[in-house]
Amino acid sequence: MVTTRPTVIVQGTTRAVQTGKVIPTYGAMWTKRETRSPGEPTEPVAVLVDIRAAEHSDFDRVTFEFDRPFRGYTVSYVPRVANDPNGWLVPLPGRAFLEVNIKSATFDNSYQVTAAADRQQYKGPKRLALNLPEILEVAPAGDFESVVSFGFGLKMKNVYRVIALDSPSRLVIDIAHR
Repeated sequence: MVTTRPTVIVQGTTRAVQTGKVIPTYGAMWTKRETRSPGEPTEPVAVLVDIRAAEHSDFDRVTFEFDRPFRGYTVSYVPRVANDPNGWLVPLPGRAFLEVNIKSATFDNSYQVTAAADRQQYKGPKRLALNLPEILEVAPAGDFESVVSFGFGLKMKNVYRVIALDSPSRLVIDIAHR
């Protein structure tokens, strides 16, 4: 079996080592460094509506979908994932841990609205045991002050990319296969 690992950015694509296969980057760089997009708070905040995960030929993907635009994110490797706001460790399998913080977002907007008809709440699974080639599990790590946080348990530290999309509003995290 030949493994591929995206390494070289070439005008909007990444050339995978070994196979030479070109992977579109969607303007996002593959990195192991902290990735952030600043954003101004929005009212009302975006409510999470779906979490999806899938294995692709050269990477694993997790997609967070929202009912409206969120404003900013921070994604980084951490020694352990801590819950926001209490700091308790979030148990995750793996040898590497990625923390994802999505700003102006929530699981439940009931603190923001007064009319019962306007209340929205994410009803899907928050913890996903995936056992993909790189991503073992995704778990919630907080919903505090309009920031939704997740931790990824990974087999090992590898390059990732972050893609923010709209129509519908989504944050996509890809972890490259080794």
